[in-house]
Amino acid sequence: MLTNFHTHTWMCHHATGRPIDYIRAAMEAGENNPNKDTFSALGISDHCPFPGDTEYNWIRVKMSCDQLPEYVADIKAAAEYAPFPVYMGFECEWDPQFLSWYKDELKAKWGAQYLILGAHWFIDKYGDHAYIPNCDNRTDLHTYFDETIEAIGSGCFDILAHPDLPMAGIDEWDDDLKACFSDLIDAAIDANVPLEVNGEGMNRPQKMTKNGLRYQYPFLEFWELAKSKGATFMANADAHAPERLLSNTKQARGFATELGIECIQNPFNNLK
Repeated sequence: MLTNFHTHTWMCHHATGRPIDYIRAAMEAGENNPNKDTFSALGISDHCPFPGDTEYNWIRVKMSCDQLPEYVADIKAAAEYAPFPVYMGFECEWDPQFLSWYKDELKAKWGAQYLILGAHWFIDKYGDHAYIPNCDNRTDLHTYFDETIEAIGSGCFDILAHPDLPMAGIDEWDDDLKACFSDLIDAAIDANVPLEVNGEGMNRPQKMTKNGLRYQYPFLEFWELAKSKGATFMANADAHAPERLLSNTKQARGFATELGIECIQNPFNNLK
């Protein structure tokens, strides 16, 4: 049985499909391969809006606050057709000024059953939101890790998406990176936040290194370290189109299986 809790919709401006389209894709996967590809749960988790949209440079990759009612209604309506539980969540960026937004608005008011920490951006020394794969110096990289660890410890988030995303912009592993990632893994363990093996990263253009081609992420050395430290894991598709739901999910699970990583199927069973 398969599960996926990282799913995007047309509202984020860089994905396609509505919730019903992903539910149909999950159902068709089971119908075509009933012995191995049946989904037992699906979560929709598009990029969350933030109040004061125009102030943030990630506006081009998320819905607006005005679209929240439509997003929630779409998921609820689509869930009625699913033969499995369907959960409503958001993928979020961290900014401590929005602590109440995550807890009191997205979860309490709008009914989000879980929040994913995306951690694509960090607040640089100029007060701007910078994209971590474009980071070109260790000072900013350390700032990114400090902010992400702060976010993990905030109690707002239930999953850490692609925790090895910084490696999309870094060629080689070294002791400094190992120390930074070790602290991040420890924070996730302390907060009981699963680390996500991300299937979409396996479809990105691969990086050429001195040891040959590798995925931008998942990054092998990170996952070996996380496994050795006893972290908790999930495998998610990060699907940006319905036709990628099954293949991305299976790719993520395959990567985890090869490493001997056991992934949680559904951490939200108690919600249904």
